[in-house]
Amino acid sequence: SLQPASVTPSIIEQVYNIKDAKASRSSKNRQAVASFQGQTMNDSDLTEFFKKYVPSAAPGDDKVFKFVGDPGEGGPGVEASLDIQYIMGVAPGVKTEFWYFASMDFCGDLKNWTSMLLANDDVPLVTSVSYGWQGNLSQIGCHQADITDIDNDFAKLAAKGITIIFASGDNGSGYSPP
Repeated sequence: SLQPASVTPSIIEQVYNIKDAKASRSSKNRQAVASFQGQTMNDSDLTEFFKKYVPSAAPGDDKVFKFVGDPGEGGPGVEASLDIQYIMGVAPGVKTEFWYFASMDFCGDLKNWTSMLLANDDVPLVTSVSYGWQGNLSQIGCHQADITDIDNDFAKLAAKGITIIFASGDNGSGYSPP
């Protein structure tokens, strides 16, 4: 049987020719992960990831700069852990925020998150979201008015110069749910 590819931060550095890039440690140069549905990260997993895959990182590069959103721990999850480990692992030294939304109201939380980003001029320039859905959002309980509002917010964020990277879904791009 096929084994999954071993894609580590060093492989990504090689493929994208960014091995010698050095991150600005400016507080204006920030990135983020947005996490939804009660899934959060695990500090000790992030530390272990850095020890194993980013051993040349400076002390403290394995620590999240700022937590935003709902208070509390939530449950450490694969999506959130993968996202925070890789965004930080390929850009050690870039200040990273973790935006956490605990409820199971995905569309409501998307609206809340995009509204929070739009309400402030001092937000991360890049946010990674390890959740994706291919198909009509009404299939997962979103109302059309919310979908329209969120789409409009995404357009406003793009005009503001904010980059948002969404996963293509667990089945890869081009998948259509039944």
